[in-house]
Amino acid sequence: MHLQLLIGFGAVIWWSRDPPWEPFWSGFQPTIVVVAATTLAMLVAASGSARRLNRTVQNAPPSLAWRRLHRSHQTLNWSCLALFLIQLTLTGWAPLWREAPIVSRIPGAPSLLTICPLILGLITVLWALFPTDSALRHGITHNPADHEPTTTWSRGGYILFHVRNQMLMILLPLLVIITAYDASEPFDDLVREKLGLPWFSDLMLCLSAACMFLLAPLLLRHVWTTQALPAGRLRNDLQTVCRRIGLACREILVWKSNLTVVNAAVMGLFAPLRYVVLSDGLLASLDHPKVEAVFGHEAGHVKHHHIPFFLLFALATMLVTSGAMELLFRLWQPVLNTDATNESIIQGVGLVVMAACWVFGFGFLSRRFEKQADLFGARCISPTRNQDCPLPCICHDAPPANAATNTEPNAGTTAEATTGTNAEPNPPGLCATGARIFIDALEDVASMNGVSRDEFSWRHGSIAERVAFLTRISADPLALARFERSIRRIKTGLLLVCLGGTTFSIWYLWPLMTSILNKTGQE
Repeated sequence: MHLQLLIGFGAVIWWSRDPPWEPFWSGFQPTIVVVAATTLAMLVAASGSARRLNRTVQNAPPSLAWRRLHRSHQTLNWSCLALFLIQLTLTGWAPLWREAPIVSRIPGAPSLLTICPLILGLITVLWALFPTDSALRHGITHNPADHEPTTTWSRGGYILFHVRNQMLMILLPLLVIITAYDASEPFDDLVREKLGLPWFSDLMLCLSAACMFLLAPLLLRHVWTTQALPAGRLRNDLQTVCRRIGLACREILVWKSNLTVVNAAVMGLFAPLRYVVLSDGLLASLDHPKVEAVFGHEAGHVKHHHIPFFLLFALATMLVTSGAMELLFRLWQPVLNTDATNESIIQGVGLVVMAACWVFGFGFLSRRFEKQADLFGARCISPTRNQDCPLPCICHDAPPANAATNTEPNAGTTAEATTGTNAEPNPPGLCATGARIFIDALEDVASMNGVSRDEFSWRHGSIAERVAFLTRISADPLALARFERSIRRIKTGLLLVCLGGTTFSIWYLWPLMTSILNKTGQE
């Protein structure tokens, strides 16, 4: 749902600026009829697909039923996006709101109204799939000793939860960004005339996006239903983990999800605005060591600086896409004279290139970072004394022959990889007991969320793949060294691309910047 909304908003911004062709259906009445008819068709298709799904999963094993539900949900979400893109490009839907006398005066309102069919389609998918989701969740017990099924809710409560916790976390920041962009667009001509700056609104778009990224944790804390983790043994244990690994955060929060979400997350680039979030379903499902393992996984994202490197990936993608667009424009401009059309088409190509970079590049990077965070989480709950490790273990059965096999400073030779406030550093490698506890936690989280071990996730990979990775690493220090070298190469590559791309961009744009400064000084 997040990715569909991001692509939808990107398409709205691109298409609203300067469409490369006239819509096939234009005018108020044809546009309304076509958009209403196609949206209604999507709603009917979603309902029909949900009814067929309900019939097919009734007698299916739970793992197969969950897999079919997830697959149907993704298929319908992408179908909603495809239909919306058709509506956007073949009808006058976007110009209809851009040219409306009252709506066009309110920054952000045209874009919000334009994307409403996509939002309605995604909500309809939730409405249609609720019976299957509810039936499958009803058999899940969070505490095996109690044999109590997960709390259920009404269809309206289910939809409201997903709208609040999935849609709004994307919609609200994007609306703020688009509002800033719309508010600055009328000043483009004035700024271009006074300063010679042709991309003022684009600059405001970037600045507002940066501000929203920094402030998003504060916003999400209130958009999601959260509260501080109550005082007690678990909070004390997690705060001890934070002190041991050097993790600073503003608060540890409990995400109230009616026990339907078994997950954790970390949000925030800087400690004063960083929160670690544990869902109520996670706390109800796992014992303390497993909760610490999941907490350690989220801490690993912070300690290995994954969020800053995700930002570097976004910067690298922008630099590569902008360079490709500029090159294409210079090659295309001498051939055709329709500059406005060329510019719109080139922007469309740039969006396709950027989408491809995110789908393939970001997915690959995210899956590698997830494995690195898995290692960190396993180390957080690894015993430090031989007598506390009951499994055959390369770390505790015998001292390593060569401690230099551990190639990353914080991979296992510092206090980050130990348990106990006065514990000594672990030997190189991954403790089999720590790996086993983390694997059990990982599989429990997957089971409670109805995720099959073999089900592939774009951002996280499959549970089976991550389990096999930890199992292999815990038995082979050389495999650990190779993995850590690959992570260092990826991070170094991102740094070099961003540094080189930024340097080249400054050199390329320096004449324009000098001209702007000279013009400003003369005035």
